[in-house]
Amino acid sequence: MKEKGILAAGILLYLGFTLPLIPVAAQDARMVGVFSLDEFKAVNMVHTLYVSSSWEPKSYSYGGLFYYLPLLLLKIWALVGTVNEHLIVILMRSLCTLAGIGCLWLSFRLGKLLAGETAGVITLFLLLVTPTFLRWSVEIHPDLPQLFWMLASLWSCIKLVQTFHLRHVVLAALFAGLAFGTKYGGLFLTPILAFTVIHTPTDRPTRVRALGWIALVFLATALVTNPYAVLDFETFKADILFERDHLASGHMFQVERAGLSWLLDLGHLVGLLNGLIGVGYGVWIGLQFWKHGKRPTPEHRVMLAWVALYMLYLILNANLRAPRHLLPIAPIVMVFVGSAYREIAGLIQTHRNIQPVVILVLIFLVGSVGRGTAALDLFDTKKNRAQARPEIAAGQWMSTAFPPETTILFDGYAYVPTQFQNALPIAHGQNYPVVNHLEPDILVVRENTARQFQDLEQANQSRIGKDLFLDTHYFYQYLKAGHIPTYRQVKNFGGVTLYQRTASRTLPDSLTWEKQVHALRTGTYFYGYLDTRKTMGDVAFHQKDWNESIRNYRLALNQAPKDPVLHYVLGRSYLAAGQNEAATDAFNQVLEHIRSRPADYRAGSRLGIAQQYFLHGFYPEAIEGARQAIAEDATLQDAHFNLGAFYLAAGDHTRADSAYAEAVRRFGPSNYGKQQLQAMVQQNMAAEEAQRLLRVYFDID
Repeated sequence: MKEKGILAAGILLYLGFTLPLIPVAAQDARMVGVFSLDEFKAVNMVHTLYVSSSWEPKSYSYGGLFYYLPLLLLKIWALVGTVNEHLIVILMRSLCTLAGIGCLWLSFRLGKLLAGETAGVITLFLLLVTPTFLRWSVEIHPDLPQLFWMLASLWSCIKLVQTFHLRHVVLAALFAGLAFGTKYGGLFLTPILAFTVIHTPTDRPTRVRALGWIALVFLATALVTNPYAVLDFETFKADILFERDHLASGHMFQVERAGLSWLLDLGHLVGLLNGLIGVGYGVWIGLQFWKHGKRPTPEHRVMLAWVALYMLYLILNANLRAPRHLLPIAPIVMVFVGSAYREIAGLIQTHRNIQPVVILVLIFLVGSVGRGTAALDLFDTKKNRAQARPEIAAGQWMSTAFPPETTILFDGYAYVPTQFQNALPIAHGQNYPVVNHLEPDILVVRENTARQFQDLEQANQSRIGKDLFLDTHYFYQYLKAGHIPTYRQVKNFGGVTLYQRTASRTLPDSLTWEKQVHALRTGTYFYGYLDTRKTMGDVAFHQKDWNESIRNYRLALNQAPKDPVLHYVLGRSYLAAGQNEAATDAFNQVLEHIRSRPADYRAGSRLGIAQQYFLHGFYPEAIEGARQAIAEDATLQDAHFNLGAFYLAAGDHTRADSAYAEAVRRFGPSNYGKQQLQAMVQQNMAAEEAQRLLRVYFDID
């Protein structure tokens, strides 16, 4: 009765924390997406499977069981009620809470089984005040369901090592398979199952048969819970490799090697004092073995093997440090801490002949006060997280300001009400190629998202690639400054800004929003890609971001390598950036690709190149270019007047006078020539001689 009372008290405290949080910000998938993209994706996945009457997931990042269990319950509920996204959110969060109850119960049972009731109680309450455990109890994520199956498998392993029975073998493999079917972590349990069988009190042939049963049951369970992973193995493999790479390298940027830092994280997860007590207990066990040859029990060896194996994997392969990655071993570590508490209690009772309960409670409270405070802060944050959020305020304003057919592109963690069906979230920032491809009516930009791309020094470390990082960085920068020609700011909510399209739609009517979104997701094509790159190159050029303009023009040339205009603007940017040899190469490419064009086109191109040289102070090159333009087409009026101006800037006043005399003789006192000389006077460029030429050839004093 005492045991049941303690367990019930722990579960009631747990429900007191979780139940009020389950319905918070749970209106629909987009609302939960303001706070968690994992929740957003999970709800969308289950909703899509339900609506399409399919069991085939679109992604294998998590196991199929994570989706199938709520999907099955929804299909049952549909017989008597209505299914919507709100119900899906509540159901999936509730399943995580239910898994949390199972984890508390199993942790208590494991602690009691390995070290007695005191250890079980300590383990229960250590886990109960762990903020990481509490967080994932009310967020839709497979970590807690997976942990439940893992603990169930480990429980069966302990029972098996105590008394061999085929039932325990099958259950251990079954639960490991269910863990694998939830989030693939069950694969790490397979060596532990084999290790357990080796330590079972039975003969060798029986052990061999047990290993066969483990393989059979595990594989069968994995197949049943994730059948489409086999049918679509290439996609499954790609998703798993992506997740592995993600864990090793990080989200947005390449993370540093974590290594032994995972040990510090584990200590932080259980609490500093509790961690020190656990380490002390481990040292004491080691001393007992060294001095007296007292080996850990088979049950303890199985648990130690699990902790060691999993920690070794994290240390060697995982660099994305997150407390939830330690959840598979946290309850077992807490079991050892609980065992240490029990030993302390025994020592106190033996040497002081007093009841140690008060002392143990005080030690527990001191060791857990920081985590308990963090748990309360977590509750307060989650309970009030929907209040005063600019993302929600912006979404609510849009619902009254724009019609439902409005097309919207929005940053991840922004909120767009479900009345807008033509809305697409972008997880890793917006950029102009995507915006131009979709031509959305509204852009929703989060300041926090844009801030992730502010530091250009991080471009090379970006996991999304340097080009995409730069596309996103400069798009946000130019959009905010009003330099993107097709959008203007309509409202700022202090953290979320809305921009509205000002240009008319250029997409053909046949390219609907749905088709464009599908093309974007499948990588079929980018609408208007060349124009997009040229536009961003031009914007960057006028903002004097020379390297960015060069990058965009070069990307455009990858698609159209013989486009003379792109080579010209690239050369112009190289000149501005001081890369003279590269500019010459680019301009030579212009001349190469216009050989078959008419003479007047060739002449105009040569003159354009000459003018760029003139603007950047390369007067001999400018003069030669103007002369070649005249040789191509002697009727090109501007080339004659430019030749005079170029000579003048170079200090060759005699040839400048002759060039102007010839130009005026052929074409008269051109307004273009006059304005060019006036500009040189204003810029104090050979001003005295320019004034003389104005008097002589244009009758201007």
